[in-house]
Amino acid sequence: MTLLEILYAGQEIYERRAYQRFRDLERTAQKSKKQKGMQDKADRKEAF
Repeated sequence: MTLLEILYAGQEIYERRAYQRFRDLERTAQKSKKQKGMQDKADRKEAF
């Protein structure tokens, strides 16, 4: 492998990891948003 191939492969791995972290954060945000929505719905039912 040439130096350029090694550098490109390393960059590709870094980008993949960054994307996976971003996707995990996105999932976590969606879960908390969904749970908050469910809690709001339960609070509204208790009010009546």
